Amino acid sequence: MFFLILKIILIIAVTAAAIYVFFIIWRTIKASMDTERLLSDAKPSPALVHKLLRVNFGTANMMTNILLPFNPNRTDGAVPLDTVIVVRGAIAVLHIANLHGYIDNPYKGDWVQYNKGTETTIRNPFERYEGYIAAIRTIMRREEVYNTSIYNIVVYTDKNVKLKNREDQLVRYDRIIPYLKDFQKEKLSTSREVSNIMRVLHKYARKAPPRRRPQQLSAPAQNTRQNPAQGGAERGDK
Repeated sequence: MFFLILKIILIIAVTAAAIYVFFIIWRTIKASMDTERLLSDAKPSPALVHKLLRVNFGTANMMTNILLPFNPNRTDGAVPLDTVIVVRGAIAVLHIANLHGYIDNPYKGDWVQYNKGTETTIRNPFERYEGYIAAIRTIMRREEVYNTSIYNIVVYTDKNVKLKNREDQLVRYDRIIPYLKDFQKEKLSTSREVSNIMRVLHKYARKAPPRRRPQQLSAPAQNTRQNPAQGGAERGDK
């Protein structure tokens, strides 16, 4: 009788494991198919990036349009943080930027966008979110959450953008999913630790009030120089 019960338990365990593996495979295939459909059918936009993130990572580990305390820059701290997503291996802070044309993007200081004969000065999005990176580090220390990598990532939504400088964390919208999944390969944190990080973020975050109009992140500058993209030089594209 004992061996019969043990055999039944083993059969149930193997069956449950097989069902779980099948579910994981099915979910991975479905996410891949949905991603391909969205990339082929949907217009590139911040909304599309959010859909891609939800399809591949779910909503439990993702927060959008939030404000966080402890931002050392009060001006930037009043601007909502676009997206935070926690994966196994990293906290990714995403700024989704509507960039077009040719971008002169120095590592420090403002960027300049040249598009259709117009020159526009853009606040460096990496510098703009540095305060939020510092805020998240402060929050994690206060809650005694250590050994957590935080990445400041800019996602742009135009395939035709040309960038003067390559940056690893400046990613085109159709490449953000494999980019984030690379973090998961490292598995620097467990699922339980990911849930704990989200608990901590929810404890401190507050939802930003809805905006009546899209926030203008840049101000047009006088077009006094020729668009350097017309010079024919090959530019880096991330």
